[in-house]
Amino acid sequence: MGRCPHAPAGRRSGRGSPGRRRPAGAGQVQGEERVKVLITGGASGLGKAIATRYAKSGAQVLITDVNAEAGKEVAAELGTDFLQHDVRSTAEWNLVLHWVTEHWGSLDILVNNAGVAAAGFIEETSEEDWDWIIDINLKGVVHGCRTFTPLLRAQKSGHIVNIASLAALMLLPSMSAYNATKIAVLGLSETLRTELEADNVKVTVVCPNFFPTNLPNSMRAPNEAYIKRTRSFMKHTTLTAESVAETIFESVRKGKFKVLTDRQAKISYAVKTWLPWVYRAQLRKHVKRAS
Repeated sequence: MGRCPHAPAGRRSGRGSPGRRRPAGAGQVQGEERVKVLITGGASGLGKAIATRYAKSGAQVLITDVNAEAGKEVAAELGTDFLQHDVRSTAEWNLVLHWVTEHWGSLDILVNNAGVAAAGFIEETSEEDWDWIIDINLKGVVHGCRTFTPLLRAQKSGHIVNIASLAALMLLPSMSAYNATKIAVLGLSETLRTELEADNVKVTVVCPNFFPTNLPNSMRAPNEAYIKRTRSFMKHTTLTAESVAETIFESVRKGKFKVLTDRQAKISYAVKTWLPWVYRAQLRKHVKRAS
């Protein structure tokens, strides 16, 4: 696991007032004080697109990523700050918290975006792969929420944005490990929504449909066919990381809780809810294709 250094790449940002209350979830400059946004997995894909959108809005952005080289390049490109950070490590999360309190004094938006994928039928997915995906996709989000919740509660403001997946709602076969982690992120987010409400801390959980990213590059699967099928799903969509990031930006600004990122996802979820027999028939077709 990479060590999170104290000194960030990119530009340094001015420290904010720790006790100052801001509108939770705001994406733009609020008066004279710029919104402060932390994004994990910000060196590529959706994380980079989210960082780009917030930087464009005038926010102060800190991106973290396990990939130091890519993270530094993005920070230089966007004029943001960067810390190398493995979301599995509570020690590294504490270093990120230290940086935020030392340089900013407060945080407005935490985006738990870092994630990985695994595919395969239940008997094909090893215990090692289960541990790997749970540690990153679920516990990485848990660590982020646990680390920053005390600060957000003390501020009486802030917004936690957890990136789940449409897989939290539409459960494709041969993706049990991935599905389970994303369902857990959805459940965690719904719980935190109520827990943090009294302290004016908002929660948004995002359930994106397939769109082209580099996720298959690190995907674990018993054979190449699963990875090729995932790439195929990503090609047959009009969604992009940038369009999903825009949806997230606007949804956070409006204080929405559960976000589906496109019309097709909303239709599919409606079919599952109101026509479950049709949904089950579609799943059986997926099983045959995966077998």
